[in-house]
Amino acid sequence: MNRILCFIITIILLLLTLLLLIRHRQEENYTLQHGKNICIVGNGPLSKEDRKFINSNHCDEVWRFNDMKNMEYGERCDGQFIRDNGKTYSGLEIRSKFDINNIPIIAIKGGDGHWFTLKRLLWPLFNFLDSNKVLPKEYTKKIIDINNPNFKLYNNCTKCPNDCKANSYLKFTSGAIGISYFQDQQNVENIHILGMNFIERSFLKVGHEMNEKSFLDSCCTKCNIHKTYKNTYLP
Repeated sequence: MNRILCFIITIILLLLTLLLLIRHRQEENYTLQHGKNICIVGNGPLSKEDRKFINSNHCDEVWRFNDMKNMEYGERCDGQFIRDNGKTYSGLEIRSKFDINNIPIIAIKGGDGHWFTLKRLLWPLFNFLDSNKVLPKEYTKKIIDINNPNFKLYNNCTKCPNDCKANSYLKFTSGAIGISYFQDQQNVENIHILGMNFIERSFLKVGHEMNEKSFLDSCCTKCNIHKTYKNTYLP
């Protein structure tokens, strides 16, 4: 009986090791070159001046998030962060609506806080089972895995409170992850943040993780926040 149990455990460990190797090789192949001036557009309020700025030559690239709640037809969107919501990726259906099916995707895996404990224990297996099953592979340029217990924001920052890790099981918002991603890109010089006002979430209210703004203030040296014309999380 003990031999059978040892054999089963050995097989499981070998499979987990193989899944890790497959995942690592997949991520090594992702390549995405960025311009110097990035405009990040959150899903919050946008003024007419914000919309003019987004469509101007101040932005080498315009990146948006998930279902892009404040986007109007014809506005720029050069890339999209799409988040795993447990069943599919939030924002995939919007691509056809706005005729942007061919723009690059950065996928964020691990958005369902209710699976926190189990995914923390078995994150390589969950990631393999979920990997790319609904993402258009030809446009998915990177996968950011926030189920990894070592995931944090601003990898090159040495003065970040709490080592730039989330305090709550709900983890970081897509916006914070996107800002951190571009801060870590060496060729990016400026990050303009629009439609984002960093209202903190509460039990009954959607919003940002409580330490996202303090992390940004400490670590995002490239960021320029454009103040929203009203103080709401959504448009």
